[in-house]
Amino acid sequence: MTADHPLAADPGPWGEALPLIQKWDPQWADSCLHMSISAWTSGVLDRKFIELVSVALSTSCTNLDGQAARRHIRSALDAGATREEILPVLKCATMLAIHSCSLGAPILLQEARAAGPGGSGQLRRSRRPVDRPASRLVRLA
Repeated sequence: MTADHPLAADPGPWGEALPLIQKWDPQWADSCLHMSISAWTSGVLDRKFIELVSVALSTSCTNLDGQAARRHIRSALDAGATREEILPVLKCATMLAIHSCSLGAPILLQEARAAGPGGSGQLRRSRRPVDRPASRLVRLA
């Protein structure tokens, strides 16, 4: 990687692994780097928008990464985003987490009931929840 490469100063999510990956498989590392930084270097989307999307992705419940969230919030602010623009992004990520719980909690309760008082200490074999109609999994009032 050259000194003018966008990841030379800050390897972002690659961290300390980047030099090792480049040593093991330079061709794959270069391809992956090109793909992972294209949003920032192509000029198609403005930097503030890219950073706000990155905040959303790094704070979502499936990818929760505090270090990345802080880095992208700082970058969004540097790109001109305001607190009023960042806050709704964080609220959307929170809603995604609540949605995940609303789907997972009924499954947990069903399995706890099946195990009975004190539980059996073993997992019960049953049809997977995805085989059941969604209307039976979540009943919203």
